[in-house]
Parts: sequence; C-alpha cells; structure tokens
Amino acid sequence: MKSVDASKSAFKPNIYGVFEIGYQGEGSKYVTDNPLWTASVFWNWNFFNGFQDTYKKKQLKLDLLKQSLVYEEIKKKLEMEFVQLIEAVKVNKILIETSKHQLYSAKKSFEIVNNKFELNHASQLDFSEARVRYTRAGINHIIAQYDYLMKYAELESVIPTPASP
Repeated sequence: MKSVDASKSAFKPNIYGVFEIGYQGEGSKYVTDNPLWTASVFWNWNFFNGFQDTYKKKQLKLDLLKQSLVYEEIKKKLEMEFVQLIEAVKVNKILIETSKHQLYSAKKSFEIVNNKFELNHASQLDFSEARVRYTRAGINHIIAQYDYLMKYAELESVIPTPASP
C-alpha cells in the first residue's frame, strides 16, 4: 500500500525563495551607496490538481484489487487442474483394472475356442473372432497402462519436489 500513500505527496505545498542583491547606475558608473535588494517567495500547492491525484489513488487501489483477483483466479485454475489430474490418474488406474479383466476374459474365451477348434468343433470364423478379441483386449490393456503412466508423469511434474542436496 506504500504506492497509494506515495500519491499523497502531490498534495503537499512547494515553497521557493529567491533573494537578489544588485547595484544600479547609469552607463558603466555604479553607485555603491544605493544597492538594489529583491526578495521573492513563490508558493505552489496542487491542492486539487483537477482531482487527478484522487483518481490516481483510486486507480492504484483498483489495480491492486484487479491483481489480487487475477492471482486468485490463477490459483483456482491451478487447483482445479491439479484435482483434474488426480482424478484422471484414478480413472486411468480403474481402466487398467477393467482392461486387465477384459484381457483375462478374452484369453480364457480364446483358450476355449482354440480347444474346440483343435477338436474340429469350432469354425475358422469363431477361432478368428476369438483371436481378434484377445488381441484387441491386449492392445486396450497396453493403451490403458500407457495412458495411466502418462497422466501419472504429468501429475509428478506439477507436484513440487524438495530440492536435492
């Protein structure tokens, strides 16, 4: 708030003083017994200054308020992004578990269809479909793990860590 208080200095008066001594004479002849004395005092006081100082003070206060609001807005955005990252990590962790169960189910299904196919009780189409589901489940599991690790790394990058010695 010191910058606001500094604006009050414009309300203080300024006083200037001038004192002059001289000698008068005609031509180059100076009369030393008749010196000329001049003294002046000037006083300047920007008391109102068109109310500019008052408005400058109000503008400074509004600027401080604006900066504090911008700070709070940025702080809230960062907090929200942090919470969203934590939630994204949690969701991706759940997706890993889900994809793990899907992979296990597709593997067991493929094993059953494969055993039937070897005994000629399942068609080539059933075998191919089971194999494709198993492969897709494996790919989905890998992608889920990748997404989890990416979100976790992003979360680690925004968490402040203590300075290393």
